[in-house]
Amino acid sequence: MNALFQGDVIVVPELAHRDRDPRIVTRELRKRICKVCQKKVEDKRLCDHCQAQLPAPDKNELKITGLKDRQAAQEDVFAKTPEVLANLKSVAVMIESHGCDIDRQGDISVWQIRPLTALSREQQESVKMGDNGSLMFLEPVGQLPPCAIDFNASFTVPAWVLGEGRKYRSARRGGAEENALIPFQEVFDQRLASLSQAGLKRLWEFKIRHLTRFEFELDAPDLEEDDPSRPGAPLPSRPWRLPYPKWIAASNS
Repeated sequence: MNALFQGDVIVVPELAHRDRDPRIVTRELRKRICKVCQKKVEDKRLCDHCQAQLPAPDKNELKITGLKDRQAAQEDVFAKTPEVLANLKSVAVMIESHGCDIDRQGDISVWQIRPLTALSREQQESVKMGDNGSLMFLEPVGQLPPCAIDFNASFTVPAWVLGEGRKYRSARRGGAEENALIPFQEVFDQRLASLSQAGLKRLWEFKIRHLTRFEFELDAPDLEEDDPSRPGAPLPSRPWRLPYPKWIAASNS
């Protein structure tokens, strides 16, 4: 079928910051040389020094500096969505979103797939036995070696990375207009596996177990209490700060 489903194992891009201090990228006009006085000038129509008419700028340059330095210089970095340098990785994931959400939503939820070889021998045995509450074992199939779904490594992928959104008239729904995400051929070509109905049932059971930790005694008095030996104040700090989302800031102005 020309569709993606919950339980499909596919390959997607994952972005991660290259540095602890995010590197902001802006495109800025180069300083030009006035042909009359031969001095560098800013982005203006007239020379700062001799007031000669300047030609239109035709090139710009990239300015790449840390968020810390931008904020120290009191730049309004978040006036527009800033571009940042990031690492791009190719990762195997299992689709978490249901089929209707895949077709209708702008972002698709996924879990990262981990190779068992990244774990110790003891951890591998624990995963295979189903004793690990965060890693669900997947048997090898096709090109996919023994691995595990990491329920602690969930993120979203923009739908446009996976396919093209289209509308159609659904015969099943009496001709009602429906949305469909038609996967790119490249995504289909790299689909490594798909869960069966039995596999999906096991997935849901494991997800509920991971979410609720039902093997714990929920009425235990120390379940959510902090460890008194846990390191406390002073809290560490980072050299940059994020603004509140605009809708929150607006509601408090």
